[in-house]
Amino acid sequence: MLKKLSTCYIGAQGFWEDPEAKRDIPMMFRWAMPGCFRDYRDLPWTGNGDRDHAVASILAEAMSVAGTEQRISVSLRKEWYVRRSGIVGRGYTYQHVRGALESLHAAGWIHVLKGVAMEGGSGIQTTFWPTQKLVDLIGVEVALVYGLRDPIVMRGSDGQMMPVPDTRELERRRRHIERLNEAMRGIVVSLDAPDVAWTQNAPMMIDGRVYDPRRDQAHAVYNMTTRAGGRLYGLPYQTLSNRQKGRRAQLRIDGAPVEEPDFSGCHPRLLYHLSGLDFDGDLYAVAHPTFGRTEAKLATQILINASGERSGLLAFCYRLATQAAGAQFETTQIRMTQAEVDAIAKGHMAGAKALFEALKAKHAPIGKSLFTGAGIRLQWEESMIMTAAAMACLDKGVATLPMHDSSITKAGSDASLMRGAMHDAYLQRAGKAPLIGGH
Repeated sequence: MLKKLSTCYIGAQGFWEDPEAKRDIPMMFRWAMPGCFRDYRDLPWTGNGDRDHAVASILAEAMSVAGTEQRISVSLRKEWYVRRSGIVGRGYTYQHVRGALESLHAAGWIHVLKGVAMEGGSGIQTTFWPTQKLVDLIGVEVALVYGLRDPIVMRGSDGQMMPVPDTRELERRRRHIERLNEAMRGIVVSLDAPDVAWTQNAPMMIDGRVYDPRRDQAHAVYNMTTRAGGRLYGLPYQTLSNRQKGRRAQLRIDGAPVEEPDFSGCHPRLLYHLSGLDFDGDLYAVAHPTFGRTEAKLATQILINASGERSGLLAFCYRLATQAAGAQFETTQIRMTQAEVDAIAKGHMAGAKALFEALKAKHAPIGKSLFTGAGIRLQWEESMIMTAAAMACLDKGVATLPMHDSSITKAGSDASLMRGAMHDAYLQRAGKAPLIGGH
């Protein structure tokens, strides 16, 4: 049986403090190994097709994090698996997953850290990762195959995967994503950085985050309906630290330098344009005694995404507090306590209220859309625009690397083509001309 863990592990230093660097990856049967590994008789094959698929998928998921500090998280609650095998794939049932985990753990192929349940449904989820025995058998640079069963993912109100509705719109989007993925597999993406030992076939730690070049397929994530979310995820360069390190500018496509055309102020500008309104000037320029444009931009994003003003104020204050905590740790290697973070957040509250009031006055023409969670709907509008632009480029033989409201292309004529495609797609959808930046 799987070994249980004491709740004291919750505070183990180095595990929870940096979610970007050490975020557990949920098991979704997205990796597969070459079929030849079915010939390894030491592995616990059973002859049951579904169980053996679970065994093979767990081995592949474990090997996907070999050489990194990440782990694969997995649920051991029966109710989690109800009606999910049709979404994730064969063998994704409580019986088969638990049985495969126990047999692989008992035989020494994977490490398993049993989760701990806590009140309110929180706690630590069970995680697993490969043992050295498995790494020695398979090899870190084994040609794992990456990709979800379906490039369309639908999440419910609880954030968990739900069945994808059968609609013409989603089928069209599915074809677009598959076409984009095929095009991306035909180009070579690399990073030209003097402080990074680049490899094309294995995961690397870059700025404390895992970059896995084997992840070459995007998937779209919708939230509850086909008109919410829809952004593309799953591509490795999306995790690069860009604000401080400027890593995306160091990317190369087939060895060539890149540009990244983007929509300036995409979501607030979309709110104006979809309402038939124009906006001239700086979206984030407001007078405030302590906060500048950077904080005003963050606050504007929260005004659009938060479902209420109180929750938005708290989100803003704690974002500033956690940024301060991160900066302190980077400089001194000393971590703030939760009480210190709380105190910083509380100290920002008065200034945050004044900033929110200034922004609400500035954006009064779209005031009815603020604090309504409009961001998730705007993500869908944005994703439709960016998909149309990417398809227009593919029609002319240019493959692009999608972000969210931007796209990475070869510098020069390819970037110019992308800017034009983004302009036309936005204009057609929003009825107004966008402001496109990027370099």
